[in-house]
Amino acid sequence: MENCCTVHKKKTKSTLLRAILFITVGILLFIPLIETYLSTGFMIYIFFTIVSLAVMYSIKEDFSVSMDYLLGLIVSISLALIAPYFESSILSISLLVAAIVFGFANLSLKLSSKKKTSLYNLFEFPSSEKVIILFVVLNWQISLFSLFPIASFAYPFVLHDTLFVMGLFILTNWIKQSMQTSDLPHNHMSRYVTVIVGEDEYEEKISNIKKNMRLKIHEETILPFKCKTLTRCEVGSTKSETLESIEQNTIINDNTLFFSGSVECQSDFEQVSHAYQSKNTESEDMFLSVFMVALLLIAICSGIYFGYISSSVVIGLQSFCLNLIVACPCVFLIAKPLISAKFLDWLSNHSLFKFNKMSNTGKPNILVFDRTHTLYERDPNNKNGPFILNSGIINMLTTLKHDGIKCYILSGHGTGNWESNLINCQKDLTKAVDPKNIIFNSKFHDPKEGRKGDIIKNLQLYGTLHKPKTLLENLYFRINNLFKPNIVGMIGDGDNDITAMKQADVSVCVGKDKSSYNSDVLKTANFCVEQKNLHTLPDMLSALGSSNNTYKIYIQIAFISNITLLALVNGLANYLFGINITASIACPASFVLCTLLLLSASYYKVTVPNRIRPEAYNCCSANSICCDQNNGTCDNGCCGPKVNINNSNFNLGF
Repeated sequence: MENCCTVHKKKTKSTLLRAILFITVGILLFIPLIETYLSTGFMIYIFFTIVSLAVMYSIKEDFSVSMDYLLGLIVSISLALIAPYFESSILSISLLVAAIVFGFANLSLKLSSKKKTSLYNLFEFPSSEKVIILFVVLNWQISLFSLFPIASFAYPFVLHDTLFVMGLFILTNWIKQSMQTSDLPHNHMSRYVTVIVGEDEYEEKISNIKKNMRLKIHEETILPFKCKTLTRCEVGSTKSETLESIEQNTIINDNTLFFSGSVECQSDFEQVSHAYQSKNTESEDMFLSVFMVALLLIAICSGIYFGYISSSVVIGLQSFCLNLIVACPCVFLIAKPLISAKFLDWLSNHSLFKFNKMSNTGKPNILVFDRTHTLYERDPNNKNGPFILNSGIINMLTTLKHDGIKCYILSGHGTGNWESNLINCQKDLTKAVDPKNIIFNSKFHDPKEGRKGDIIKNLQLYGTLHKPKTLLENLYFRINNLFKPNIVGMIGDGDNDITAMKQADVSVCVGKDKSSYNSDVLKTANFCVEQKNLHTLPDMLSALGSSNNTYKIYIQIAFISNITLLALVNGLANYLFGINITASIACPASFVLCTLLLLSASYYKVTVPNRIRPEAYNCCSANSICCDQNNGTCDNGCCGPKVNINNSNFNLGF
């Protein structure tokens, strides 16, 4: 553990150093005197070579794009940039179109794949990371072409944009990497199991278990690898909520909860590396992707327009480069790391939730919960009996309802008493969750079918569990979703929740304790939490919503400022003031704007509602109705002290 953490800390430190280096050099290049010194004479070739090597190394270390995609991008952009050297305008335009298609459609990556690819998937919308790569490589190659005397009249030296954007993007990744929980790479490392060697036995960490080792189970233990039973074993069945007796020589899937018996491991323990986690620090940021693609398309259209009216490919490319300078995504890349850092600092100091990878959506308006091992836990006094409600859950669900979040509970059923479990669940959670939103379906247990994922998708698109029956209803929900999108969260613990978590906007992995998560689920989740602390969910979601709302303000500022600058450089300044804005004016203007936004974002603070914090709750029985809802109060004491749910300052999460 210490060794893997030492290596991870060294890599994280080097990531920070690269970010600081790129940002510092990028800022220095904004200073005319330094830029002139570094961009003239033989010095420019030495400087550009060193920077190019650093950029390529950083792309390899800090981005997850494949090298064939990067190579294809470089080749396609080069085709476009050599267009001015051909007298034939048809050939020049053909090269430009080829570059656009090659860069945006990601043909090089798709054609190298052995999997069958549909036309729709071939032209998928590029991820934010790929758009950043496109922006970086494009500016780098424009700067490269500007070094050649024959092309210097057409292309500006914009290497500062490359370095500044890249540095800010890496800094954002470093912030998230440094705040990621170690629960994923260290999962199962603090738990021990008994290993059998002949007639001897010894204790060993689960993380050190290898294939063919024989284990004896004395207590409740999750084994994260496939096993073959050597004796009759007792395992926990979430499908039936009882202990299940497994015959000898039976293959048991990974992440099964054992209570007793002896098994033989069928595979080694597979640790999730820090490197894997570091490469997955964030869910896809569609705001950034759409914004940058839109700005790049505006720059391309402007270049084509001015090239057409002037009958000059060179003038068109000059206009494209000028628009590209103005379309710098620095507003996003400056505000985002600061806001993310403030949220993650709050999460670390004021929440029991752990961060795994950043969600780029706000506070959900719909939440879907798994039932067993999430809202309900095994009764410690009756392990073979029905599950009981986890501590504080009623108060948590009531808080979420008060905050305007609609909650659903999805559970599989596989025994003859599933009807009574459903009735008890509805009674336990009456008034906190609409009984119609508590759904038992045996197909929810099958990870391969992914039925929970279908439910999540329907809730996102339509806000309902099922697809609309008519085309008119479908159209209504689609249009309504454009203006009031449904943000759906998924909270679960098992393999059957993975598909739903991948589809959800926000996801939380729940574990019995911090060393017993399902690693496959945790790799997908944005956050993780021990089951006993799940009741603190409302404050975490409020903090996430607060940070995302602030981020949206900067998106609006970025949109207004970039559109204004693009309009000015494309003729509005000449129309209003009789002047043309050149690159020497546009660059300082963008830099000043970024600096002002940097100062304003540094004052942001995470805010959550003030809530009264009741004392610890007693665990509710699965067969009891915990709260008397006649007057909106808890009267029988099992949910803690009386809480008036009509009071805007109540806490139902602690």
